[in-house]
Amino acid sequence: MLTLNRPALIEGGVDLIMIETIFDTLNAKSAVFAAETIFDEVGKQLPLMISGTMTDASGRPLSGQTTEAFYNSLRYCQPLSVGLNCALGPDELRQYVEELSKISRPMFLRIRMLAFRMHLENMSWPRGDGPTDR
Repeated sequence: MLTLNRPALIEGGVDLIMIETIFDTLNAKSAVFAAETIFDEVGKQLPLMISGTMTDASGRPLSGQTTEAFYNSLRYCQPLSVGLNCALGPDELRQYVEELSKISRPMFLRIRMLAFRMHLENMSWPRGDGPTDR
């Protein structure tokens, strides 16, 4: 699935590829490989953004790595940014955000998905009778 959509995205003019909600670093590395394969096929290199998910208060993704190990496992692809989403909430995530911001060379990014979801819930959609069709 990863390789089926990317050529169309790249040919359609996207500016970057974001690999996000990573809870398994091996899957992220597979996604990076798929992106690099497509970049070679279409003859265009795009920046990659990486966003991980720490799944519990241990500060580790499901693959069991520390925050630093997560970063080190993915820095080879020289991403535009590396960050963490807000799965744990701001208080629990703070120490891992601070750790990642100290060790990462690219931009550090913290994604506020809750705000994005709330924004979507307040949008009007042209079809259906669901809760987002206001």
